[in-house]
Amino acid sequence: MLDQAVIRYAEVLGDTGLARYRELAEEAWAQMPELAPGEDSRERYRSRFRITRIMQALAQHSGDLADLIAVEERDLSIGYRFLQIAELCREHGENDMALEWAERGMAAFAEDPDPRLRTFLIEEYRRRGHSAEALEHSTQAFSARPTLESYRELAADAKALSEWEERRRWALSLLGRPGPDPPGAVRHPSLRGRGCSELVRVLIWEGDADAAWQAANEGGCTRDLWLKLADLRRAEHPEDALGVYRCHVEDVIAGKDKRAYAEAVRLIDETMRALYSESGQPDDFDSYVEEVRTTHKPKRNLMKLMAGLEPTKSKL
Repeated sequence: MLDQAVIRYAEVLGDTGLARYRELAEEAWAQMPELAPGEDSRERYRSRFRITRIMQALAQHSGDLADLIAVEERDLSIGYRFLQIAELCREHGENDMALEWAERGMAAFAEDPDPRLRTFLIEEYRRRGHSAEALEHSTQAFSARPTLESYRELAADAKALSEWEERRRWALSLLGRPGPDPPGAVRHPSLRGRGCSELVRVLIWEGDADAAWQAANEGGCTRDLWLKLADLRRAEHPEDALGVYRCHVEDVIAGKDKRAYAEAVRLIDETMRALYSESGQPDDFDSYVEEVRTTHKPKRNLMKLMAGLEPTKSKL
C-alpha cells in the first residue's frame, strides 16, 4: 500500500529517494489543518487519512519519538488521540511524558472523557503509588458508567485508602436499590429500565447470593443472571431454582424452532426432573409435564419430542 511504501521500499528508495518521498509527503501534510479537542474532523477524514498514514510511516521509519508525536498531535479532536500519544510515550520509556499527555486528554475532555484514557491514567497513578488520584478517577469512572467492572476498580482503589465502607454505600445507591425509585433517588440514568442487573452482578461478586436474590426479585434482572442465581441457590433452596427454570423453559420454547424445542425437552428431562426431586415433590414432575403439553399442544414438533419423556415412576 502507498501509505506503507517508505517501510516496504526503504532500501529500494535509498537516501535520495527517501528524502524526495518525505519532501512530497510534507508538502501535502502542510495542507492539513491542526484539529483541536472537540473539533469535528469527519468531513475532512478521507482527505487526511492517507497522508496521515504516510506521515506515521515516515515517523516510524525514523524511530524518533518526537517525530511520532508531531504526527499524532496534529489531530487532537477526540480523547483517544491523547491516549495514543500517551501509549507511544510509555512504549519509549517516557513515563512522565505519558502521564502528562493522559492528564492533558482528561482535562481537554473533562465533560466526556474517553474511558480508555481514564483507565490508562488510573493505571499510571497506581503504578506511581498515587492512590488518592487513582481513587478520584475510579470514582468518576464508576459514576459515569456504574457496572460490576467499574465497581471492582473502585473497590480496589478505595480499599487501598481504607475508604471502602463509605464508597460502597454510595456505589450501591448509584446502582439502584431494588424496587421503584423513591423521590430524589440517585439511580444512574443508564440503569433505568434494566432492572437491578448490575446490582445483582455486584452482589454475586461480593458473595452475597441472598441479597442478590432479593434484588433480582424486587427489581428484576437479565435471564442469564436469573439462571446463575438459581444455580447458586439450588443446594439450599431448590424450590427457588425450580421457579426460575420453569420460566426459563417457557422462554426457550418461545424460540419456536426445532433446536429450541430440543433444548426445552432436555431441560425438562434433566434439570426440571431433578429439581422437582430435590424440592421434595418428585410426583409433581408428571403434572408439570402434562401442563407443558396442554399449554403448547399446537406445537406439533415440540409434542413429538415430549412424547419420549418417561413418567417419574418409570425412572425410579
